[in-house]
Amino acid sequence: MNAAGADYHLVAGASAALDKGVVVTGAGLDLDGKPHDVGVPDLGAYERRP
Repeated sequence: MNAAGADYHLVAGASAALDKGVVVTGAGLDLDGKPHDVGVPDLGAYERRP
């Protein structure tokens, strides 16, 4: 959202990263504590979900 401010959350228009990951059983949680195991994960340290 704001790389200059060290906020690396994905924005809604980040189509290059949204749902581009690989499903891995037991992938764990992102840095906000959201699971990476609901549908196809996003690339990066954060999962973009409402």
